[in-house]
Amino acid sequence: MSARDLLVASPGGHVEELAELMHRLTPAPQQPVWVTARSLQTERLLSGEDVEWIPSVGSRQAWRAARSLPIARRLMQKHRPDRVISTGAALALPYLLAARATGARVHYIESATRLHGPSLTGRVLERVPGVHLHHQAFDEPRGRWRATGSVFDSFAPGPEGAPVSEDALLTIGTERFPFTRALSLVEVTDDLSWTVQTGHTPADDADPRCRRWMSPEDLTDLTTRASLVVTHAGVGSVLLALRAGKHPVVVPRLADLREHADDHQLELARALEHRGLVSVLLPDDDPLPVLARARRRSTVRVRPEPVSLEG
Repeated sequence: MSARDLLVASPGGHVEELAELMHRLTPAPQQPVWVTARSLQTERLLSGEDVEWIPSVGSRQAWRAARSLPIARRLMQKHRPDRVISTGAALALPYLLAARATGARVHYIESATRLHGPSLTGRVLERVPGVHLHHQAFDEPRGRWRATGSVFDSFAPGPEGAPVSEDALLTIGTERFPFTRALSLVEVTDDLSWTVQTGHTPADDADPRCRRWMSPEDLTDLTTRASLVVTHAGVGSVLLALRAGKHPVVVPRLADLREHADDHQLELARALEHRGLVSVLLPDDDPLPVLARARRRSTVRVRPEPVSLEG
């Protein structure tokens, strides 16, 4: 049987990271089969790819991950992969464990959001012999973890210019924590035409600007047309803006305001600001000058270094 690789990731930012990184991986994936849960995002992102659709597993849903082990074993027996490559998260864990049990080489690439150490999934995999551990952005060396390139190495600050339109997009993702603070930004500007993706945050249903959910096609189209993109510090949302050539304003969810479980969004936002790829907006900042300058800035694609998994 010829070589075959499985690419395993949860929907959302995790699968976006793996999709961005896979073309830089060396050795390149052979006959890749994607393993993820079905969503509007994954259906669009992986259109035309070979995909095994599996049950979804949410963050910290260990019981649901455990119930996926029989499915994972059957999938490994079906494909007999040489390598399994994953960016997490909980959804991926049973498939990585099943892959090790069959003797496949397993590579786990920690999310770019993790700067001070691994996620829970990463900490579990530290205890599994034979798993190759890779990180994108740890600020200090750690055990068996090897540094790889970051998903954000593909982008660099672009030239400044006049805004292309009066359209503006605010997207706050799918997190279940309310994020009312971000929604209030649309009221500080009078000259922009806003579209707002509100997700689980309560909003005025009668407000024509607000849409709870959007299709990937609509979100991509709105991002492309907007002169200003404002987003939470989710990897998938930030990547969407950067791919469209935008310089997004990032409003990180903060733990002390009960907008998230921890402050990893703040850490990621600061790291991206250091690269010149985003502007960060915190609660005490004056938003108007930040929004105005971001409308003039841009992002360009660059050729990054390959991501080596072996050796």
